[in-house]
Amino acid sequence: MKRTISLLLIILFAVLLPTAEDELLYQQAMDRLDGELLRQDLTLLINRYPDSYFTQLAWLELGKMELLARNYSAAESNLLMISDSHITDKQYWLAKSYFNQENYQAAIVSSQNYIFLSQDKDKIESSYFLIIESYIQQKMFVRALNNLEYLRNSEYIRNQIPLLHYKAGYCHEMLNNIQQAFNTYRKLMLEFPYHEYSYLAEDRIYELMKNNALDPLSTELPLPVSDDNKTEPAERKIYLQVGAFSNRENADKQGVTVKKILQNNYIIFSKQANGKTLFVVAMGPYTDKLKLEKDKLILENNNINSFEIQRYE
Repeated sequence: MKRTISLLLIILFAVLLPTAEDELLYQQAMDRLDGELLRQDLTLLINRYPDSYFTQLAWLELGKMELLARNYSAAESNLLMISDSHITDKQYWLAKSYFNQENYQAAIVSSQNYIFLSQDKDKIESSYFLIIESYIQQKMFVRALNNLEYLRNSEYIRNQIPLLHYKAGYCHEMLNNIQQAFNTYRKLMLEFPYHEYSYLAEDRIYELMKNNALDPLSTELPLPVSDDNKTEPAERKIYLQVGAFSNRENADKQGVTVKKILQNNYIIFSKQANGKTLFVVAMGPYTDKLKLEKDKLILENNNINSFEIQRYE
């Protein structure tokens, strides 16, 4: 009985104990909507409580802020101030800062550390892709392929299967395994016909055929073509895809909606996928990259997903 009462008193005391000031400062900072005020509050916390656990978290947030601002060296410096081994996200963000500074070997090591320490499967998946891309940037395509194969058979491949196929195809292409590259690109296009990476895969196959690296007679899948039935595209044009619909009327509605937002022209073309016809809505064409990026941001602010595609017309 006495033991029960003592335990209840301890719990009551913990509940009534006021939150420490360092934690309050951290919570206050994280509630900030203004980036400059957030930075000021985090800096105040660091200066006032240099040995606090919440100061360690403040360094993490400052590192992430510098990453977003593309100040990669400053991000690295802030993240290296974290000494608490329980803050495993340090390794995740460090890997990104190293990668963007082209320190690929350090990016690989930090990514591997994060994979070993973390339980966050989504970030582990991203860490594997960072390792793969680091090997690709160093032209170490065999190592990249080995990691892609491991990831493909692991529990961590969750959200980025199209990217996995595309990177595998690219590595095979760089190793001059042309038929294997084609087969991998084809698999991507069949399984994810209207994904951004499928359009990139289509572009890679076209380049292989154009450069006579791939025998068209050895391929089982013809290149998708638009409903104008052009089989030898002469000019590559850039568009923003804003939708794909099984119903032409819905595609027209989407085109009109987006045209009002962007004040830009659109086209609708059909593609075959698994025996079905889909109508793709694309804004453009674009000749100005800055204009394209600006329109993507406007669409994002209007809750409309878009991505860049290329068409040969």
